[in-house]
Amino acid sequence: MTVLLCPPFYRQGAGAVVSIDPRSFDQKERHAIGKARLVVALSHWGNEIGLKRFVPKRFHRSVEWDWCTHPVLTSGIYAIEWAAKQGCNEIYTMGVDLSPGYHRRLDTQRPLLSKTLAALEAKGVRIFKRSPASTLPVPVRDPAEHLPESAARPPPPSASPALKATPSRRPAPSVAPKRFLRARPAAAPERRVLLRPRNGGPPRVVHVPDLPRR
Repeated sequence: MTVLLCPPFYRQGAGAVVSIDPRSFDQKERHAIGKARLVVALSHWGNEIGLKRFVPKRFHRSVEWDWCTHPVLTSGIYAIEWAAKQGCNEIYTMGVDLSPGYHRRLDTQRPLLSKTLAALEAKGVRIFKRSPASTLPVPVRDPAEHLPESAARPPPPSASPALKATPSRRPAPSVAPKRFLRARPAAAPERRVLLRPRNGGPPRVVHVPDLPRR
């Protein structure tokens, strides 16, 4: 099972970061170096506008360069194609929303999108989306359904019935009867004064009563 997230940011535990548009390399793709596989796919469109120049040459050896045939279908779709080439046959997507109006050129290429996904499914690759709000034409299925029970997060301590049922063992504070309690006199206001000895000794701070001013 493979989970794909979009956009191409590095997230804790990610195995790979895949991108076809590295114009924000310093803010996005760069953070995957040394932590995950970084795949940047070139294309005819990318070569026309010189996208490779946005990847500093000192990082070229850390990048796995690939080729994207249909860059109009966005990095998310190419990531699905790349995962399928790696041998993944069950792919779950999150964040590949393809909202109408966000990728204007994609809106005119919906038939190409369906054709590309159908070709992958014909090869035995099953693709799912987590949110029904995504316009990706694949079934909805949450990858959490396939996680083992041990991977589920434990309930917070406040929600544990055992903790709620356990009475507090902290002893009650002892309170003296009122007849033994006497009001303490209010402390006289004081102020600190810095004294500098004339004999050259170290200065010291003394507390003196703060007399009311007349």
